[in-house]
Amino acid sequence: MTEDAIPYTVESLAARWQCSESVVRKIIRAGQLRSWRVGVLIRIGADEVERYERCQSSGAAENPTGSRNSEADSPSSGGRLSPTASRNVAVNNSRREIAKAPRRKRELSGKEATIVPGPWGGS
Repeated sequence: MTEDAIPYTVESLAARWQCSESVVRKIIRAGQLRSWRVGVLIRIGADEVERYERCQSSGAAENPTGSRNSEADSPSSGGRLSPTASRNVAVNNSRREIAKAPRRKRELSGKEATIVPGPWGGS
């Protein structure tokens, strides 16, 4: 097995690309970089890294932020968005995951617990 065939970890790929680990995880979550899990660890194949780098250098990969450099598609330039341009923005923004709000904890009232005497209490 050659060195190039060893799969990357998120940490090693972030070091190679000189970016943070969260950027690598975002690219994986967006589906632009295929990976697999070994337990809780994420692994990325060397051939997949090369494919992604080729796509980035040729400009064929999608921009994960959905931003555009063209003023023709920008509504601030006075024009209207084309139907395909607005559809691409909606697709890029649809991958957002929203978590549940944390449960509120009850506040202590400062009172002691109420003891209700009953027939089972004895005295």
